[in-house]
Amino acid sequence: MKKGWKKFAGLTSQGYSDLIAFEPSLDAWNNAFEVLLENIADERAGNADYAKELYQVDDSTDYRYDVSEWLEDYLDELDMREEYERLETACRKLLTLFAWEEESPSEFCTMLSVALLGQGKTQEALTFDEEWLQKEPDSQYAVAALIRARMKCSDMQGARELVEGHITEATKCIEDNELIFIAAEEFYQEAGEKKAAKRVHRELEAFEELLDDEFDEEFGGEFLEDEDDLADMELPFN
Repeated sequence: MKKGWKKFAGLTSQGYSDLIAFEPSLDAWNNAFEVLLENIADERAGNADYAKELYQVDDSTDYRYDVSEWLEDYLDELDMREEYERLETACRKLLTLFAWEEESPSEFCTMLSVALLGQGKTQEALTFDEEWLQKEPDSQYAVAALIRARMKCSDMQGARELVEGHITEATKCIEDNELIFIAAEEFYQEAGEKKAAKRVHRELEAFEELLDDEFDEEFGGEFLEDEDDLADMELPFN
């Protein structure tokens, strides 16, 4: 294990330990992010083609550090703690660090929009989301982000056009539009349209129930439902 990656592993482990211990500081997480950037820069100094895509960082390290998942957790922590300035900086760095030709950076773009809105940079967020949607017109992430940005900019008519352009009373909530449904519910609640909000909410609940049923069908037999199941098992020490 290279020294830099060993340091990254230690810091990420400390970060998760801090969460378990309810440590308010994100110092270990912030330091781990900086070390990650240094490691990628060092790797590219020896090989300019190193990890052009984010997933290739994990490929190159045999998934020892689960970098992609760790980054999601890190940005989530920044968001939950409302450290929007640092969140913006991290997202912008990640968006320029990789090519994003094989994968879409949708989650990072979403977080950048959240960071901008969280700092009151509503017009900047609006412009970013509009340009993003132009690049990825089929992205539910971009549509949902732009709905929220227009709402924050008090452009309720613009937000409505997006919502109703993607969701009608006959539209069913599925995996490909779930994020738009969530944003639509927020819109209708903000607009005071309780009936429409309830309709969208029911669709979201129906989709969640469908996912639960599919999960139970696939994995239900592998888990114990209650204590009676345990009592019925023939254990080797009975």
